[in-house]
Amino acid sequence: MSRRQFVTIGIDEVGRGAWAGPMLLSAVINYQFDWRRYFSPAKLGWQWQKLVVRDSKRLSDKQRFEVWQWYQKQPGMQLVHQWVEVEQIEDWGIKSAWQWGLGQLINQVLAELEQPARIYLDGTWGPRSADLLAWQAQGVVCNHQPTWQQPAGKPRVKLITQVKADSRVWEVALASILAKVTRDQWMTKLADQFPAYAWQDNKGYGTRQHRQAIQQHGLTKHHRASWLKGI
Repeated sequence: MSRRQFVTIGIDEVGRGAWAGPMLLSAVINYQFDWRRYFSPAKLGWQWQKLVVRDSKRLSDKQRFEVWQWYQKQPGMQLVHQWVEVEQIEDWGIKSAWQWGLGQLINQVLAELEQPARIYLDGTWGPRSADLLAWQAQGVVCNHQPTWQQPAGKPRVKLITQVKADSRVWEVALASILAKVTRDQWMTKLADQFPAYAWQDNKGYGTRQHRQAIQQHGLTKHHRASWLKGI
């Protein structure tokens, strides 16, 4: 462990493109864990012994689960989740639903912080304007509006949206893995109630098997019906 000048937080989501099931946004808050002592740069990520930390889509189920098990034993870090339900995605559209989830997640993160921090967010989408204004009052500077001035007496928090952050920021890559394992576990449990759709295999994504099941059995309340017209 080592004392750091600021906390590093990585945020990523899983389930954005799924046909069924919720979307999950996750944040890894790294208070003290010095991953550089263990992990070395590898292709599009980092590796230590058999553990590989990188974009979850580039890992097998076994590799992701090994990272998830390892994380459970590590001090100095905290994992925060925010679920976005199918009803919210259907009512608001995927981007607005994601922005709502991001706002809720970052509010949880800010409530935990007592020291300066850098929050890294994967992708190109940014927060809602209302959230940006509220966070500004808490001392958050965001690269979507870099002209903001830091309020006096507030902890300095930088929110940085970055393309391919899951291959550049270790905490973002870890967040993508932990989010993926958590949502996969949820979809696997849900599959017991709806065995025809094989969600334990496809996790709600648009596979040929999933399409055929929809054509044969119709939609459930867990499907994003507006996405599936004409199937």
